[in-house]
Amino acid sequence: MNSPDTPPVVIQNEDPPRLENGTWEHPYWITAFPAQLAGDTRTGGVSIADTYSCDPSKGEKGPEIIYAFDTSAPGMLRATLDDLAGDSFDLDVHLLDAADAGACLARGNITLSSTLQGSKTYYLAVDTFSSGATTYPGPFTLSVTFTAQQVSDGTCPSDMVTVPSPSGDVCMDRYEAPNVAGEQPLVMFDFNESEAWCGARGKRLCYNDEWEFACAGVEGRTFSWGNDVKKSTCNTKKLWRTTNETLIGQWPGAVNTPAVNNRAALFTAAAMYSSNGSASAAHVESLYQAEGSGAYAQCVNEYGVYDLTGSVEEWSRVRTGGVANFHGSLKGRYWSETRTCQSNITTHADAFRFYEIGFRCCKSK
Repeated sequence: MNSPDTPPVVIQNEDPPRLENGTWEHPYWITAFPAQLAGDTRTGGVSIADTYSCDPSKGEKGPEIIYAFDTSAPGMLRATLDDLAGDSFDLDVHLLDAADAGACLARGNITLSSTLQGSKTYYLAVDTFSSGATTYPGPFTLSVTFTAQQVSDGTCPSDMVTVPSPSGDVCMDRYEAPNVAGEQPLVMFDFNESEAWCGARGKRLCYNDEWEFACAGVEGRTFSWGNDVKKSTCNTKKLWRTTNETLIGQWPGAVNTPAVNNRAALFTAAAMYSSNGSASAAHVESLYQAEGSGAYAQCVNEYGVYDLTGSVEEWSRVRTGGVANFHGSLKGRYWSETRTCQSNITTHADAFRFYEIGFRCCKSK
């Protein structure tokens, strides 16, 4: 890629000296987080990349300014772009794992978030949006945070991570039950069955305030990724399918035991239980649209907990205790609907089960 005529800035305190001028060959280096970066694509950058592999349908023919940074450990990146919305400027931010538009990992009009590997160089390209022959360059502010993934200090099992909360640190499963990367989450467990499943593993259901803090973070985000609605970030944009609640109600709860380790085995057991169970299992299977845990790489919080929003709705325990037969709060919603981190649904009794309700386990430290 060609550099503009402007000579690069020489950073003398580097060994060897590092060159910077915001181009692909000499990106601006981010050396500390959080970082707040200002630029203007009317006066800086270079026009090289017309499209990016993460979304080739979008035109980016205007000038771009390139940033780079190194990761010393795995962690969560969040980038927010303020290009003075409502004016005549339109810029987008792209995350890449090489200095090439073909190495794009994610694109955001306003925000993006992604889990990054450790000991690796990444790039952020702030590029000018184009529509036909018209480009919209202009000033921007790019805010970037990177939170290193916590390494277990030995107080949490290897399949859990430490999550802080106002009530104290807690160990939380990385994934929805059965808490295995790539496995589809369990459904049709009621509140009591979910607690029993976690209890058999030396864990418990998460309290609703623990779950909320894990989703919203210290900044009190609306969603696990930020404050704007982005249905493609998590599994929340599937089309709703018509339900037969009579068939759902015939699900044989006797198969929902702590011995169940995966969704396929659960559905097989339900189908073999009785003719009603077979019909119920077939109907629930036709409704099921969750994907393997961790399939949405950006649907993760800064602590390494995946799919808090979308996929399946999760049982949590009401911190205040609830009332008789109503001890649970449903969090996160499911694959056809987005719900905020702060939403609590407490109107379903402990014995309630449904085709899109699952759970996640926690463990007190």
